[in-house]
Amino acid sequence: IAALFGADPFQRPADLAERLRGLGVTQVANLPSVQLHDADFGRTLDAAGHGLAAEVRLMAALAAAGFAVLGVVASAAAAEALLAAGIDRLVLHPGLRPDAPALAALAAALRPRCAELWLYRMPDVPTDPARFDGEVLPP
Repeated sequence: IAALFGADPFQRPADLAERLRGLGVTQVANLPSVQLHDADFGRTLDAAGHGLAAEVRLMAALAAAGFAVLGVVASAAAAEALLAAGIDRLVLHPGLRPDAPALAALAAALRPRCAELWLYRMPDVPTDPARFDGEVLPP
């Protein structure tokens, strides 16, 4: 899986797809995600056109180019944006201020709508691994 910063302003999806294919890559993920910045920087990225919408556009373009996309989400809004773009393999990230009950509620809401639901495992956040298809471990 290639981990890509999906809001890179210099990234051209067609060129990226060609490079990835040449490397034998078949799956991509939007990691690091713009969702994992504080609110002020997030608003700055959005205002510059490099926020979540840009990230979703790149992931959707790569999905259309035949790549399997694993979409990282840290909120219900991000999950909705990726699901609306046809990306239904999601990694639920606890975000910058983890809230275990909110995470469990979001997982329960997403589970029936996802082909796969993975957890970005944070050591301090209690979760029930049985709710997920797999885990992504931080470096």
